Amino acid sequence: MAGTYTPHLGYTWLLNKSRHMEDDTGKWHWLVKLKAIEKVKHLLWLIFHGCLPTNTLRFRRRLTDNQGCPRCQFAVEDTWHCIRDCRRAWEVWQELGFVGTTNFLGGNTVDWIIQQVDSDQGHLFLSALWWIWRQRNCFAFENHYEGDVWSRRNIWRMANDSHMAWGEDMKVTKETIQILWQRHPWDFVKINVDGSSLGNPGRIGAGGLIRASTGNFLVGFTIFAGVACNLLPELLAIAKGLKLAWDRGYRKIICHSDSKDALRLLSANQVGFHKYRALIFEIRELLRRDWTVRIEHTFREANFCADFMAKFATSCDNGLMIWDEPPQGLQQLLLADIMGISFPRIV
Repeated sequence: MAGTYTPHLGYTWLLNKSRHMEDDTGKWHWLVKLKAIEKVKHLLWLIFHGCLPTNTLRFRRRLTDNQGCPRCQFAVEDTWHCIRDCRRAWEVWQELGFVGTTNFLGGNTVDWIIQQVDSDQGHLFLSALWWIWRQRNCFAFENHYEGDVWSRRNIWRMANDSHMAWGEDMKVTKETIQILWQRHPWDFVKINVDGSSLGNPGRIGAGGLIRASTGNFLVGFTIFAGVACNLLPELLAIAKGLKLAWDRGYRKIICHSDSKDALRLLSANQVGFHKYRALIFEIRELLRRDWTVRIEHTFREANFCADFMAKFATSCDNGLMIWDEPPQGLQQLLLADIMGISFPRIV
């Protein structure tokens, strides 16, 4: 950048940042689900983002003219030095028994932290990490440091409090489950709907299909709706799916969507001045008609057919299209659902 800021440049930067983060969402899910004190999670957030305000970072941002470590006065203070390699930090890790354990010297900072937290000493590790950072700040900003005994006492106190709050197991447990499209009662039809967005905002499309309890395709729809944010096509898919079911004479409906945000809006007591309130009210009016409708959340692994239809909609410029036969490419996904083929999901 040439030193001139414009809203366009800022918006472009944010879009590029969000696309980069989409490829690395695992660590953020891990951090959100972590059983830890919020201030500790915020410290991890800074480290994961590479923006822990060490003297190296502060020097780059012209907040200081000294990149050296304020504790040992020996090395340049980057993130690794700050949280592990400084002599004072190393003494803490050594006293607590972490030095010499598996993977203590390996990996990048993110992998290192996740591996240590998921060990049997996760509470103690996070407590030590926090108080190492506190110790560093006492030296960096000339605050009164009450000594190593004070620091160690606080480490054990925080670890004990965390243990009391969350128990022995603080691991962010990950389990692989098998997801498949579920058959429904014979007298119902099932609508699977989905929205697709090429960017946020970006080209949006909505799609869905209605199936019998055997899994056979009855009718489908796709609709390209221009450019908008990714919530609009999710709501649009629900509205068009319900309207199509009503027009075809179906009166017992199960509607599945993989958008929790859309379903949350539909069940909210008030939507206030939400920009999509007209569409939300349209869906609620459809639900009040004389029929039986259940709208439920499903995982995307059980919604691949609707996902195909939504992505198909974004690839063309047509408006609403009704499909009495499945479009080319959908048959294999339909067959997989009929055969009960499952797909793994980490939860």
